[in-house]
Amino acid sequence: MKYRIIIVFLLLLLPFTVLAQLGDSITHRYRRTQTMYLLSAGPSVAIGEFSTTHLAGAGIEASGITLFPNRKKTVRTHPLLLSWGISSNYYFGRNRTIAGYDYTYPGYWLSHVKAGAIWKVKNNLLLSLTGGPGISVYNGTTRFNAAAQVAVYYAITQRYFISPVFKLMQEPGTDWLGALGLRFTMRIRGKD
Repeated sequence: MKYRIIIVFLLLLLPFTVLAQLGDSITHRYRRTQTMYLLSAGPSVAIGEFSTTHLAGAGIEASGITLFPNRKKTVRTHPLLLSWGISSNYYFGRNRTIAGYDYTYPGYWLSHVKAGAIWKVKNNLLLSLTGGPGISVYNGTTRFNAAAQVAVYYAITQRYFISPVFKLMQEPGTDWLGALGLRFTMRIRGKD
């Protein structure tokens, strides 16, 4: 008699466990996080005091964006997204005449890892704020630094974006260096 009660109890629980697993698989299909990978390249122009020693440059960037599902709607994503990536920029030195002699400033190379947040303003417009540590090389000297970047991604198509970029770079013991750029971005994997 004791075993019959246990078997009946387990048989009564079986439909509930099957329905619970079925419900989980349906909601998880729409609620799991997705990752979108972006590859960017484009020109940059030094601004502020940085422009007195350096001209234009070029940069490449690889980044990922984690898309979180919205808790209220099963298909749409949350407007606040997580971003991370790596960026590398090179700025060409400017020619100057100093005390009657021509002098060419050495190039400035900066590479940094970054993380931050992206706000999905509209379906075709993203606002990104990222920052992180990096390494720079100037005149043969390697230094650690920090960089922050604000970018606006505008979707031309579902796969291609154009993004103006404002970047600030800081080395210990120096002033902030600024640059403006324009990135052409391609989604290489993932979907919204």
